[in-house]
Amino acid sequence: MKSTLLFTFLGLTQLLLGQTFTELTETPFQGVRQSSIAFADIDGDDDMDVLITGLNVTQQDPVGTRTAKLFTNDGSGNFTEVMNTPFEGVDDSSIAFADVDGDNDQDVLITGRSDSSRIAKLYTNDGFGNFSEVLGTSFEGLSRGSISFVDIDADNDQDVLITGQNTSFSYRSKLYINDGLGNFTEVTGTPFEGVIDSATAFEDIDGDNDQDVLITGTGASGNGHIAKLYTNDGSGVFTEMMNTTFDGVGSGAVAFADVDGDNDQDVFISGSNNSNTYISKLYVNDGFGDFAEMTGTPFAGLFQSAVAFADVDDDNDQDLFLSGGTNSLNFPYTRLFTNDGSGNFAEAEGTPFSDVIDGSIAVADVDGDSDMDVLITGVDLNIQYISKLYINGGVLSSDDFNADINLTIYPNPVRDVLKIQTNHTIETIEIFNMNGQLIMSDKRTSTQLYLESLDSGIYLLRIKTDAGFATKKIVKL
Repeated sequence: MKSTLLFTFLGLTQLLLGQTFTELTETPFQGVRQSSIAFADIDGDDDMDVLITGLNVTQQDPVGTRTAKLFTNDGSGNFTEVMNTPFEGVDDSSIAFADVDGDNDQDVLITGRSDSSRIAKLYTNDGFGNFSEVLGTSFEGLSRGSISFVDIDADNDQDVLITGQNTSFSYRSKLYINDGLGNFTEVTGTPFEGVIDSATAFEDIDGDNDQDVLITGTGASGNGHIAKLYTNDGSGVFTEMMNTTFDGVGSGAVAFADVDGDNDQDVFISGSNNSNTYISKLYVNDGFGDFAEMTGTPFAGLFQSAVAFADVDDDNDQDLFLSGGTNSLNFPYTRLFTNDGSGNFAEAEGTPFSDVIDGSIAVADVDGDSDMDVLITGVDLNIQYISKLYINGGVLSSDDFNADINLTIYPNPVRDVLKIQTNHTIETIEIFNMNGQLIMSDKRTSTQLYLESLDSGIYLLRIKTDAGFATKKIVKL
């Protein structure tokens, strides 16, 4: 056994384990489905607060309660619910933050199905996280849709596209222009098809420095699910791009990102297509807005899905979080796929994420350590409604993060007691397995680590010191 481990240890040079996520179990979040999540700094203290909407169901409340709850962050990822907000609880919801009135704070628009109607309500922020509803807006109340803020006409304010179903069960895709003060006027005569169960995303897809838009969902035309791309002329006038390669989808998700490092925006689309097949497809952009499907991807086809791109392992490319229901039985599914920088994705093994369907994913640095954490909502396999926050432990490497930290460990391989020497004060000692899972954590400043209970195998030891992090590979006999 010893010789085998030594051979493996010596052969694993420059090993990167990638990201290590740990569920933060003590949060005030309620589990929700038919939900939306949005992070924003609502109170100007330079950390990420969060608004969560959706349907909460418990044993005591089997019918469920529609919620819209705001939580402030203390900067370390500890959240506290803000009481007595003016937000109306919704499900089949969408939410989005933006500075709509030019006062350098984050306002919020909420759509969805409330207890009494379908709503689209705008709330302005006073800069300290206190919100007031803007009355008399021109927005039509919608549910089962999406919200996308963007400056479509290059006048340096945030316009908005809202999709979904109104109280008369009609399908809508409505564009509203902002006057810079948060007063919105509907743009009539757009070419956008009304949709429900929709997802929308803006991006400059053709390199002309304006914001184009992709709209998916179940269309009003009677042709089933759509995925339509519209190019912008720079002044907010859109034209449908014909003969795209996209599968039309409903109850899905879309997201743009440069996945292959060629400085244009590629796109991921998931949902149920017109053959009632669940898909998850990545399309690469040639730089002019012409997309080609990338084949051989590892993604499961998903329905009632959510997606988020983020660089979770600090290697300057976009990784992918994905959740939803797989196959005809709608089994819940949540995965993280890491990118090699060329758009080739591999599933991250050993992640702690709960499999969910009919939820949302939002990514932000909630604890101020410059890596991306993730909040996931939805329904799990046990029909439990969840809202779970996972903290990113950063990238684990066989090399020191800080070359100035002289870290020595012995004996290695080790049987019982590992001794640690460094030229800096130790604050935390952690051990991770080869899947990047945290196995042991010690906040003492001890220079001896007792490993008798640890199984034989190869691990990474990471220490946090007053000068930063350092890591070493260890072999436990």
